[in-house]
Amino acid sequence: TRTEFLKAEGMDTAELTVLSSLVFDFTDVTESAEGWHGFSVADAHFADNGVSLGRNAGGVSRAMQQAWDRIADGSATEVKFAEDEISLGAAFGAFHQADPDTFDDMLLELASQTAAAPLADSPSAAIAAANSVLSCPAFATTGVMMDEGSCVWSRALGGETTQGANGDSSGYTQSVGGLQFGGQAALADGWFLGSGLTYENSWFRNDSGSEKMEQQSFTGAVALKKEAGPWLFGFVGGAGYNWGDSKRYINLDTLTATAHGEPDSAMVFARARASYEFAFGDEYYMRPKIDLDVINMHQFGYTETGAGAMNLMVDGNSDTAFGVTPGIEFGARIPFLEDWPARLYGDLGVSFLTADSWETTSRFAGLSSMDSFSTFTPIADTVGHVTLGLDLAKRQGMELKFQYDGAFADDYQSHTGSIRFGYRF
Repeated sequence: TRTEFLKAEGMDTAELTVLSSLVFDFTDVTESAEGWHGFSVADAHFADNGVSLGRNAGGVSRAMQQAWDRIADGSATEVKFAEDEISLGAAFGAFHQADPDTFDDMLLELASQTAAAPLADSPSAAIAAANSVLSCPAFATTGVMMDEGSCVWSRALGGETTQGANGDSSGYTQSVGGLQFGGQAALADGWFLGSGLTYENSWFRNDSGSEKMEQQSFTGAVALKKEAGPWLFGFVGGAGYNWGDSKRYINLDTLTATAHGEPDSAMVFARARASYEFAFGDEYYMRPKIDLDVINMHQFGYTETGAGAMNLMVDGNSDTAFGVTPGIEFGARIPFLEDWPARLYGDLGVSFLTADSWETTSRFAGLSSMDSFSTFTPIADTVGHVTLGLDLAKRQGMELKFQYDGAFADDYQSHTGSIRFGYRF
């Protein structure tokens, strides 16, 4: 691969020397048979050049080194793109301007991270979906003991999630709005069958604004519950599918391009819950509980367009996370109308997950063959949950519920507000 680094005119070449850069070593200046004076690149050092790199930038540096080495030894060839798109040679040449202060940032221009944010958010999405189909309680005629029943409900929600930067993994913000529909039917002997379907539209943006994505998703869940006095046991199974459009704005020295992608992903999840209710008189209650979750996440492969050789060919990938969430709910029965009591409640819990990052593997489209390199998007793995709500629910009849859900972890926070309309039979 050839690119023009320097052009000098004049007759005197006695003092002409070419200094090595951070990435490139050059040969001495020589004179050709035609009288031209020139030099060549002796070697490239995208990796192991003395600059300390983070995990993601290090992966990109090794990929660039691999691309250079494979072209140099003839084991791969450059894939050509349109003249207005970035060529592999031009991308190599841009790093001639790199110095120790800019090298890391230049490498990260070639990585995609925000497109994997929905996968990093999958455990939280699965936990929220499972929670939504495990809640159709109402007070008994008197007192604070609650029992399940048959109901239908709909819910509107909106919120924002912020993931801070972690190492050299970019932070991002997610804004979301959605609708849920569900219901529950009483079976026999204290058994209940519930289900719910959620549609959400989300917008993702990384901290620098260089990556953006709009995503839509459907999530469905089915719950089977058994009520035995103050005990409640629940089992949930569900799945979700995400699809969207991503943009990655590349600015590499004088090179600019926008890489477009269509990253799709899916998840399958299951939960087991056990809870027990303690009544304190006729006004207050406490309900400790524990949830066990398993979430499988899958990224479908896709190829970007628009950035030439720097388009990423993203591999399909899967991972499974296990989680445990001990929690406790406190509540009070408040007089509202004669046959329509109000329930004021709060819920505290902590989720412990086995996964702390999502690994994306990809290759540059500008090379005929190369090994995939990895970049990582953080997953909040120890998350505190806070829920506050007001539930106006007749034992039979209309229900109106207002709820806030917050989640907090290192460099992570999520806030969601919702209003739910329901009817109990």
